[in-house]
Amino acid sequence: MSAIDPYADIDTVLTRSVITKSVREGLIVNDMGPDGEPLHVSAHSESASASLFDETDVDARISARDLVDALTELSLGSGDPAHPAGLVIRKTVIEGGLHLDWLTLDFPLRFDGCVFTGWVSLDYATLKDLSFSQCAFEVIEGHYPFGAVNGLSVSVKNRLDFFGVRGLKQLFIVESTVGELSLSADAFADIAESGYQFRTVLDGTSIERLRVDAEQLSASPRLESLPLGAPSRLVVGSLESVSSHDDKHSVDPRRIAKWIMAGSTGDPRRTSYSRQVWEAFAQALDRDSMDSEATALRVLGRKFGRSKRDNPFAKAWDWLLWATIGYGYANSRAFLIWLGLLAFTITTVAISSAAGFLSYPGQSLDNVAAILLYSLTVVLSPVGTGGPQDWFFTGAPVVLALILSAFKIASLVLLGLFVSGLSGIVSRR
Repeated sequence: MSAIDPYADIDTVLTRSVITKSVREGLIVNDMGPDGEPLHVSAHSESASASLFDETDVDARISARDLVDALTELSLGSGDPAHPAGLVIRKTVIEGGLHLDWLTLDFPLRFDGCVFTGWVSLDYATLKDLSFSQCAFEVIEGHYPFGAVNGLSVSVKNRLDFFGVRGLKQLFIVESTVGELSLSADAFADIAESGYQFRTVLDGTSIERLRVDAEQLSASPRLESLPLGAPSRLVVGSLESVSSHDDKHSVDPRRIAKWIMAGSTGDPRRTSYSRQVWEAFAQALDRDSMDSEATALRVLGRKFGRSKRDNPFAKAWDWLLWATIGYGYANSRAFLIWLGLLAFTITTVAISSAAGFLSYPGQSLDNVAAILLYSLTVVLSPVGTGGPQDWFFTGAPVVLALILSAFKIASLVLLGLFVSGLSGIVSRR
């Protein structure tokens, strides 16, 4: 074999006419049945993902330019129309960069067990379905350093699908629309290998249905190998977490947060992430009626996004917003903490009354009603400025005055944060 092109000695060379004939008649390219007859797409394409292919199985090759020319002819409507089942190419080497730019294909396009020796470009293409099943992106000496699928303003009506793909290290789908995209451990066969790095850019892209692997969201090595990155203006219609058996799983917000953060280099807290990507995933959970999970993800997004601040006062303020009202997404926290503070105040007042440290003008603090009223006075009224006697102290130690004063301040802060969170004064954005 050639040191530059290891597939140069493959004798079977597919032509443009083979492609156009196959797609018009609904035949699979480069695959035969037991009787030696070409297989029809409709009968076998759906089970292709279950077939086992290997790059050593490739036994045909075609110039990427010839393939594009054939697809361009079909795109322009020249000759007979394409079969609705689409085009399936199997066990074939695609030689050179496959530039599907500007093409409009109203039929599915699928590659099974193929080898790509160049990048796949989809700029401004309009496709019905595009699938890569158990394909390999080979690094050919002197040509492309790694496998990549790139698209600007591409539209994929249904699925952009990857299964068991090897050698693909870059997926750039920018300012595009995709019906369904799967970013799972099964999509990329190299994910378990040491040192495997995958670059994903989805800036400005709308994905109607994003599927992620349930195991991927819980397995740290896979998260580090297949990061989401930090896209901006990402829109996700529906988010699904599935197992290898294609069963829908519940989504754990903490796992999604960990996956988003996995795209960082070095300390993840030092990486700036688009806040909108967190909101996009949260909105997807909202649409799937996972309200509590969506709220939890929004809170985590704000927490991680603010954790890189170095100012100690800003850190303290951020921690207070997170702990009390969840940055405006969990305002009930402040009210529950306030109820706890009230209970603690009631206990403190009752003990102080029994010890003779507190009295109430005109009556004794020895009954439940009086204790409750005074406790509410402590946590609801402004702090007095005339000294401890204004608080009806009788021989109380100074520490008791300080404790009740702290209760007042804490109560006012909690109620203020609660109202601010409900009213939107504390910005969620």
